[in-house]
Amino acid sequence: MITTVIGVYSLYILVRLYVSVMQIGYINRIKHKGAVLMGEREYLDAANYAVAKEKLGMMETFVEYGLFLICPKSTNTNDHCRDGANCH
Repeated sequence: MITTVIGVYSLYILVRLYVSVMQIGYINRIKHKGAVLMGEREYLDAANYAVAKEKLGMMETFVEYGLFLICPKSTNTNDHCRDGANCH
């Protein structure tokens, strides 16, 4: 069961990263076309901020996935009770 959860979550992370990479590529291609609703400089700044934000999101995804992989397998809150302590 846990293997299935890890596999599905890993697939989800890969799709998230793929979409981020594709979005960064799209923004970098489209930012060199003419601006429509704002000035050229503001348009380039907005595109650069969008790329930076997406890169930060990718780093957050890596950290989230790393924490998912290293978290303890047991989520039992009464693990400290094995030594005979009062658990109630």
